[in-house]
Amino acid sequence: TVSSYNVLAPAYVRPVDRRLGEVQPFAAFEWCADEVLEWSSRRAKLVARVKGLCERCDVVALQEVQFEDLEAPAWLREAAPGWTIVVPKRRDLERNAERNERVLGRRVAVGNATLAKGGVDWSASPSSTTLIVGFDGWVVVNVHLDAGSEQKRVDAVFRAVADARQKRKDGKQRGASVDGRGASVDRLVVCGDFNSELHGGSPLGVLFNEVDDDRLETEFEASYGFDRDLDAWRALYFATKAATQLCRERWRRVDTGQTRAAYDHRGDRTVVSWRLDHVAFDDFAAVLVSKEPTLEEISGDALDVGLPNAVEPSDHYPVVAQFAPRQNGSSSSLDESKKKLREALARLQNDEAALFRDLAAAAGAAPTSSSLKKTEAGDSRKKKKTPPTDEERAAIQRRRQLLKDARATALER
Repeated sequence: TVSSYNVLAPAYVRPVDRRLGEVQPFAAFEWCADEVLEWSSRRAKLVARVKGLCERCDVVALQEVQFEDLEAPAWLREAAPGWTIVVPKRRDLERNAERNERVLGRRVAVGNATLAKGGVDWSASPSSTTLIVGFDGWVVVNVHLDAGSEQKRVDAVFRAVADARQKRKDGKQRGASVDGRGASVDRLVVCGDFNSELHGGSPLGVLFNEVDDDRLETEFEASYGFDRDLDAWRALYFATKAATQLCRERWRRVDTGQTRAAYDHRGDRTVVSWRLDHVAFDDFAAVLVSKEPTLEEISGDALDVGLPNAVEPSDHYPVVAQFAPRQNGSSSSLDESKKKLREALARLQNDEAALFRDLAAAAGAAPTSSSLKKTEAGDSRKKKKTPPTDEERAAIQRRRQLLKDARATALER
């Protein structure tokens, strides 16, 4: 069971951005009372919230953890006693602290942290906002993607997955599954704050198989963080779509809902909601067992008053999903491919049989099973070859096209 939760770093609550000389709208939390944002109030609620996640999860992926002297903060250790806490490299935290001092006037490091109940076999930290852990044949990637650039979001996911693949141990990890070709498969999960709703029509959405070419321009208009170049958006979309076709993984997004509620950043002082936090998995090696409800499914008034509020200590709501190994690497997508292949081959056989019957009828003789076999396989005795008729040529072309389509259907998966 995996959870992802952006905990809202104290340094990101109403800071003055030195580049602008004012607080950015998304960090102003104008819908929140001052006492809701006080760290003394939020701390206890965060400890309780993370403790609750630890009680029902094996991995808890956190974003926007504010570190203390470049170490895991005390509140986090209090929330997860005995758990392994994987944090970014020290140099990455130092670099982030320098950035925060330059932009926000506070030298504090903020980044991801991944909590693992039973320890990890290995871990990697490509950056302060990407952590990868491997254990018992599972690989969990914890990301916090860029808020302003779709290109950076797509690049970060591709890099993280490539790093995860690099860390695979050639099937020697405990519990590694095996795919239909006999190759080892680690069960790969990617989760975090994606800063994207992953709708079809967006490049990041198509990466996770949320494909809808007709929504491309609609999603471009909705993505205010992009650089407002529709041609660049379209090029990135189709480049990502092509690259995804070559991925070994068969991505599926867990169908979670709204996880953030706030004023619309474009100036409308009405609380709206987004699905920004996600869990995705490789459908070839794992199967979704269950998921927990998100904001639109739970009781309370978060969708009306926004986050944080008197109950919720962060501006995001956690997502939780439970997975199980998919046995022998057989997946729904692979089963569907086999079905399509069988159907295509059956059509081929039916078309050929019908053609041979028509040819025999035209010659005035009813075909027999032996004559059909001879027609398909050819007589073993040497005969003088005659050019094929137009109908025979068409049958040969039809056969080749059907086989080509059938093979393509299988290889697509």
